[in-house]
Amino acid sequence: MPFSTSISNAVQCVPDSYLQISPKDKPVILCYNLMTPFVLVELFSEILFITHNVSAVYYFLGNTLPLYTFPGSTGLVLDCGYYCVQCLGVVKGDVAKNTFTVCSTGAFFAKNATSKILREENPGIKLTPYVVEDAIARYGVVLTLAQKAEFLGKEENVAKMKAKRFSVEAGGVTLNVSFFARAVCGEALFGDYHEEEANVAYSALQSLTRASVSARAALASKMVISGGTAMLAGFKRRLVEEMKDIVGKEQEFSDFACKTFVWHPRVGLKDFLFVQSSAFPPNILHWAGASILGSIKRIDKLGVTKEEFVKNGKEVKDRYWELLHATNSRAAEFIEPSRPTHTRRGSSVAYKKKTQLSPLAAAP
Repeated sequence: MPFSTSISNAVQCVPDSYLQISPKDKPVILCYNLMTPFVLVELFSEILFITHNVSAVYYFLGNTLPLYTFPGSTGLVLDCGYYCVQCLGVVKGDVAKNTFTVCSTGAFFAKNATSKILREENPGIKLTPYVVEDAIARYGVVLTLAQKAEFLGKEENVAKMKAKRFSVEAGGVTLNVSFFARAVCGEALFGDYHEEEANVAYSALQSLTRASVSARAALASKMVISGGTAMLAGFKRRLVEEMKDIVGKEQEFSDFACKTFVWHPRVGLKDFLFVQSSAFPPNILHWAGASILGSIKRIDKLGVTKEEFVKNGKEVKDRYWELLHATNSRAAEFIEPSRPTHTRRGSSVAYKKKTQLSPLAAAP
């Protein structure tokens, strides 16, 4: 069966009663991220327009949606998915595509690491993926760096962690879970990057280093965490701790530790690292952001009608990939090296201002 046919059949299996509304009665919002093949976006568009007779489809870039739940239009979004963590910077409403990084870790890898231990601790019990994921969501923790050094640094302490068990309910099953099993799931997200293991903090720092120098402080001070993986207890605290620890050790991030700010010579970029807190849980930030974005007046600029889709030969113009990231309706100004400033070596560099137009700012 062709791939397009299987996708179409899957979409048709979703009843209108589940959606609580017929798709043709209202426009549909299609969210995708930078890792989504654009041909898949066009395929879903064709299914929605031709098969379900949808009047219009709005295309939202999912990597930026969590930022809509916060004031301002600048921030570093860490989308903690099931298989990977995607980092993307948005500066004054424009996506800084060069800051995009992907870290190959997530809930899937945390589940695999925890599953092995739970099977050893609960022989004879059938552990389905749902049971393991429920146990991680309920009881999983992310240790601080100090706790990691104390509990996991010595074999005798690891043995004590494995011996300390308690009975819990997860997925309708009673399990004996050790403190070691609770802590292992979090360590899967912060691997040894020297051994090329996935580390969320290292990936976030790489994303920051790719941003323009003038935008780094703003991005570092407004890190937005989304996704179910980010709901592990202690994840945000460990993320900031790990990033500061890496900055202090690695030469490639030495600029982050330097006191380069003339207006505050005692402050380095690592002192700006901060994870924002939202009124919404991380696992629904995408939906909350899409709801907020869908309420703006000029939303039509982010959509395609059925007539336009057919007229364009059943293709979604690639310009939408460029447009669907605006977080405000003003022109975005990137400030790069327009006035002299002092560096650590005492020299000065010239700064220039580059202005880019936010897509919504061009709307009539």
